[in-house]
Formats: sequence, structure tokens, C-alpha cells
Amino acid sequence: AALEGAAEDGGVTSTERAILERLREQLGLEDAVARLLETEVTAVALGGSSSQGFRAPQPDPEARD
Repeated sequence: AALEGAAEDGGVTSTERAILERLREQLGLEDAVARLLETEVTAVALGGSSSQGFRAPQPDPEARD
């Protein structure tokens, strides 16, 4: 919902930023990945195209939890 609100008006309020930061931490996303996702969603919502060509990082099949 916070990112949808940001996408509607092209900006992120301090309340939306706090929600997004909390969600980022809960999901274990790196800050750079979260910012890239935010940029992509906002750009598309404002009628632009996905300029960054975001591709989600793929899990390492060798990594163990």
C-alpha cells in the first residue's frame, strides 16, 4: 500500500518511507534492491517505462540457510 501511494503521486511521504523501510527489513531486502524496486514501480506508475531493467537477484543454489 505504501508503494502504491508513492506511485500515485510520484513521491514518498515520511510515513510511506517508514512503512517501506520496515517491510524491507522484514523481507531481508538489501537497501539497494528496495530502492531499485521503488524507482521501477514509481516510473511505470507515472507513465514511463522501466528504465533500469530490474532483474531480481537469483538465489544461490549452493547457499545453505
